[in-house]
Amino acid sequence: QIADRYDALLAGLPLVTPGRAGYSTHSFHQYTLRSPHRESFIKGLREQGIGVAIYYPIALHLQKAYLSLGYRAGELPVSEQAAREVFSLPMFPELSDEQIEQVAEAVRRVAFLVRV
Repeated sequence: QIADRYDALLAGLPLVTPGRAGYSTHSFHQYTLRSPHRESFIKGLREQGIGVAIYYPIALHLQKAYLSLGYRAGELPVSEQAAREVFSLPMFPELSDEQIEQVAEAVRRVAFLVRV
């Protein structure tokens, strides 16, 4: 329900919101957005007191645990770009409607500045 609310409040912004497969459901332990302006979003959200996290800052194929597979930087450019662009908003069951709206409003304010 929280993810659905975020989706509605963030619709139309220059962000990629989490996708959903029609044949399954999602647990949404994270609500991860994607933007080529990630650093601007993170800075702007933190300045407004909104917690933001980057859970996967390094593409999987470049993480130490997978180096033995032999992939090098540049070989999976889509994954590497995603790792540079993703960031996650607060997401936990106790988020109130007011808090969700506060987070979304902060995202909208930053998005307006990014577009200018």
